[in-house]
Amino acid sequence: MEIEILYFEGCPNVELAEDRAREATSGRSDVSVVRRRIRNEADAQRWGMYGSPTILVDGTDPFTDPDSDATWACRIFFSPEGASGVPTVGQLREAIG
Repeated sequence: MEIEILYFEGCPNVELAEDRAREATSGRSDVSVVRRRIRNEADAQRWGMYGSPTILVDGTDPFTDPDSDATWACRIFFSPEGASGVPTVGQLREAIG
């Protein structure tokens, strides 16, 4: 399984997103966590970035609405704790399965 974090340069949440993805997959040898820097709006469309950071699990964003459009913007995730720039470790574990 691959977890790919799409982000743009200067994203304040990419480090925390990677840390949480690694924590959510701790102890799993079948998972790799990688980053992909998205350089512009065209790349955001091409790679399916729904805001920075976008977290793809085997190429699919488990946190976006299917009717959403790719975008070059900061991302907001929602959890029981409120709005945040990254999903919780629990949300990531649930998304990863």
